[in-house]
Amino acid sequence: INSLGATNAGYSNELTFKTKVPTTSPKITTIAPSNITETSARLQGNLTELGSSPIIQYGFCWSTVIAEPTIDDSKTIARGALASPQIFEYLLTGLTKGTNYYIRAYVSTLDRNTYYGETKELITTEPGLQVYYPFNSNFIDM
Repeated sequence: INSLGATNAGYSNELTFKTKVPTTSPKITTIAPSNITETSARLQGNLTELGSSPIIQYGFCWSTVIAEPTIDDSKTIARGALASPQIFEYLLTGLTKGTNYYIRAYVSTLDRNTYYGETKELITTEPGLQVYYPFNSNFIDM
């Protein structure tokens, strides 16, 4: 109503807006590497909660220098959705023998965020002595 008492209303241009939906983060852990050899290791990640944005990529990142590697470092890439909590794995090959690696599982979501599990250390084996039998100087088998 204007100052003269007219009941005709004036309106501005129509604007559209969206409110943000609260988001939840996925929860992921890195399982300790296993089956470690001179040049390979089995890696596993455990996605325990999905979060609110769909997962579109997942895998492992690693470094020999950086204690908390990210997807900007070396990484594996598995594309596709993880539609339920689950364990995923990868056989990482081409490693250097006798080297310390820092490994983390990760998931990336449709809203362009990346989430990481905790860092696990992996030291590849070196060839060499496999068994040691001491010589006790009397030539008697033990």
